[in-house]
Amino acid sequence: MDRISPARLERARYYGVVYLYVIQEWTLEEVQQSFSERLPPFRLDLSIDQWKRWLDERDISKNISKDEVVFVKAFKNQYPQSQGLWSWLIFGDDVLLNNVKLEERFAEFGLPALDDQYQIPRVVMFIYLPFNFAMLDDPSVFRNFRRLLFFTRVHFEVSFERRVWAADDRGLYARSAELRAGLSRLSDLHNEVVAALKQFREKKPQVARTILRDVFADNASIVTTSHHRQISDVLAVLLLIMRAGFNDIYLWLIWDMIHLARRLLPQNDPRRVMFEFLGTLPRGPESHVHLSHLYFALDAYCRHIWMSRMGGDNFKAYISYNQASFPRADPGGFYEFFEGKDLDTITAILASADEQLGPTSHETFLLWHSALRFLLSNGRSAEMATLAQSLCLRLHPFTQQWDPTVQRQLYLDSALSYYLLGQAYESNDEPLNAFVAFDTVVHARNLVVAGNRRDTTREAARERLHGLNL
Repeated sequence: MDRISPARLERARYYGVVYLYVIQEWTLEEVQQSFSERLPPFRLDLSIDQWKRWLDERDISKNISKDEVVFVKAFKNQYPQSQGLWSWLIFGDDVLLNNVKLEERFAEFGLPALDDQYQIPRVVMFIYLPFNFAMLDDPSVFRNFRRLLFFTRVHFEVSFERRVWAADDRGLYARSAELRAGLSRLSDLHNEVVAALKQFREKKPQVARTILRDVFADNASIVTTSHHRQISDVLAVLLLIMRAGFNDIYLWLIWDMIHLARRLLPQNDPRRVMFEFLGTLPRGPESHVHLSHLYFALDAYCRHIWMSRMGGDNFKAYISYNQASFPRADPGGFYEFFEGKDLDTITAILASADEQLGPTSHETFLLWHSALRFLLSNGRSAEMATLAQSLCLRLHPFTQQWDPTVQRQLYLDSALSYYLLGQAYESNDEPLNAFVAFDTVVHARNLVVAGNRRDTTREAARERLHGLNL
């Protein structure tokens, strides 16, 4: 066995105790017995009194202290327009607190102020949600979701510590060849499911199920990837399937991934527990609403952990987390980096990316495309057109600048730039200019993709061309 450092041993014991004592709500005697039976170096032979001191020294508690309750109440009163506590995920030392228990104790205290002095042993953290997350008042839903968030935290901390998501020489995280391959597989899953759902809508069920059969055949690579967006992306795909009304496909995909995780992932791998959570997902008439809330909340928590580790909200942290230019399902916090920024500020950020990452790097294109999609989603189509024109001007004529067989990603990124330019023109009621942009995309993709092969970018451009009012 490899020698484990004191810090890693302490963290492993800490997480183990928090999981059993707080998350699973074991008694202290049960925790004592469990740790006394473990193999060295994880074993702890402590009396109950020693265990109590051990917990106190690390501020581990099942209970919410009086000062924590008062502090949360004071915080809540600062936001009267929100849905009470149910618009927030509230954590004590990264363990999700129970809003039901917090509300029950509010009546014990008066009207506190945030500037009062509180003796709070744990770090209390709030993550805002733009909806009423009252489904957490169900004890079973709360217990399962808190368990998911706990193991998500463990997975993120371990992955950062082991440098699985280490930064490259450009300051971008989680961009190794292995992780990029995992992301590509997640993208394939999303894109093929979207394509299959389109075939279902067009009354071509056999074609749709063939697409799904082929893409689901490689679910093992989805389960075993170490990419940080793994579970969030899987939830997004499940949400798309649920919204389309295909409950049988939804359930089959859930159980296939659970069984693969049990077979392929080590017993102590946090991802294994995260996949087990899929078995608790909602079903029924309103399931898509509940699932969208779970997806949003998990993504918000993952973003919080990620940005906290990055040490600041900068474009490299943003690119490193998203690693795409549009969300798999609901936007959530996908475009939050650009919120509140005017066009000059956005342009300056993009110029920094050009300088630091290179104007033709894939990550630079991701940032540009994200900015363009953000502007479009916020009704700022005129600004989108200005930005898209400046991007495409430096690419023109991209079909002659680069060899598509060698620089495939650059060629695709350039085609996507013209696609977004076409969307900008279309939104500004300039159909002729939109036609030229979309036609450029189709021509470019025809040079690299055989006519009978499905290509998401080409198909999207063709649909736009057919929809133009010329």
